[in-house]
Amino acid sequence: MAKEVKGFRYIYQAGLFLIALLVFPYVFNAKLDLNGDNCYYYINATSLASGNGYCDMFGEPTANFPPGYPLLMAPLRAVTSSFVAQKILNLLFFFGGVILLFSVLVREGVRRELSFIAAAAVLLTPHLLEFSTMMMSEASCFFFITLAFWSFLRVPSEPGASPWRSGYLYLFLFAVFYSLLIRTQAVVLFLAFSAGLLMIRRRKLALAVVAATILCYIPWMIRNMVLGLGQSRYLDQVSFFFVGSKLKMLLVQALPESVVPCFKVDYMQSPSILLWAIAIVMLLLIAYGVWQLRRLRLVMYLFLSGGVGIVAIMDSPSLYRYLIILLPFFTAALVVGLWCICSSLWLMVSRKSLSPWFMSAVLLPGLLQGGDSMFRHSLSDIHEYASGDYPPLFRNSFAMARQAMGMDRDAVVASRKPELLYLVEGLKGVPLINAADDTVAVRYLLECDVDYLIVDGTVPGDNIMKLINGNRELFTVKSYILEPDLFLFRFEKENAAAWLLGQGTQSPRPSR
Repeated sequence: MAKEVKGFRYIYQAGLFLIALLVFPYVFNAKLDLNGDNCYYYINATSLASGNGYCDMFGEPTANFPPGYPLLMAPLRAVTSSFVAQKILNLLFFFGGVILLFSVLVREGVRRELSFIAAAAVLLTPHLLEFSTMMMSEASCFFFITLAFWSFLRVPSEPGASPWRSGYLYLFLFAVFYSLLIRTQAVVLFLAFSAGLLMIRRRKLALAVVAATILCYIPWMIRNMVLGLGQSRYLDQVSFFFVGSKLKMLLVQALPESVVPCFKVDYMQSPSILLWAIAIVMLLLIAYGVWQLRRLRLVMYLFLSGGVGIVAIMDSPSLYRYLIILLPFFTAALVVGLWCICSSLWLMVSRKSLSPWFMSAVLLPGLLQGGDSMFRHSLSDIHEYASGDYPPLFRNSFAMARQAMGMDRDAVVASRKPELLYLVEGLKGVPLINAADDTVAVRYLLECDVDYLIVDGTVPGDNIMKLINGNRELFTVKSYILEPDLFLFRFEKENAAAWLLGQGTQSPRPSR
């Protein structure tokens, strides 16, 4: 009998692997995502893999993102330039995080069947799959956060036991630090463990977390200071205005729409009373689910509440995006909390125990719903988006980039998404500036040593088109594509320098 049980020891992990095998190919998107950030990660990883350091497309040092995710991408990038390979790596990080989450739940006393269902719910969460199929940092950050929880639970805590002799302690410290090196938002994990360990009077371990994270992060800070680069760009986005409205959006709209997606939510409309009630019930169930944990209860409360708080003070439209690294833990806690409540009520009514397998119903919404391609609310939405072609405007942009490359392969081109044009067509460029002051815009183009501009002629009230139409001597049409309209302009730098002098402004030297 013991041998039989041992033979089925990994059956739940095998079940999760089977789900992944069925779902990942269905939602996989081989195309480059259009969000832009994934391009910067790939560019940074390419620079690292080439031995040029952490640089941008021009070979100049950058601090646009923490280097953790590009460092993970770099070994594979040294072997292949394939976007598909990097996306598969991201899915492996996501799956690894799910397996670790299952193990964390089991070790925290959650029944294996319920832990499996909670992990499967995470594995089938559409928004998590959406970001895991991009070259984005959320999946790897989720993996290292879960690795931190997993290794922490294996650090000896019994009276008389020395944690300093355990390899799990150093794995735990590394996971906490590296999650921060992947995403600045993961500072909440560092704060949760530091504060949580202090609150339970494990002062030495709390000090180890603080010391290890600071010491390991200092080289990145020193590097940026020496090179004259700023620290995290997110520090500039901290704002305490509209915190209440941001919290309402995150907890009353994004949470019900994202965590086990049963509800379609219109982010453009104020939430209804019913949605408020649903969100409050979900939060209570999540809080109760976290309460079922043993050693991680306090840290998880601090991690989830602090994570939402950090997003709420960021002055940037986020919808569900910045909840992604929190979603797996919200989802798992919701499943556990809901089952515990239902099990207790069922026992009171029928005097019988309730099987956790009835919780499999939480897996259905993401599988069955559809028809929301904007927010990719279900697996079918992600599949539909992955199966489609690029939108016409981007197809035209890529075609225009090819034309610019044919004119001058070394040209610097200003466009809406220069990082996309660089990865798809190899065209180096800078983003367009939408300044109301013409002298500011012209000065920017000269400082960036821009040779051409790719401009979308369909944007109403666009300042760059106003600049071009009002100063035809500075821009020469070289090509255009219709439906949607896209123009390639040559920037007449000598005329622009003379124009600036005429405006009483000295012409700047190119920055590169």
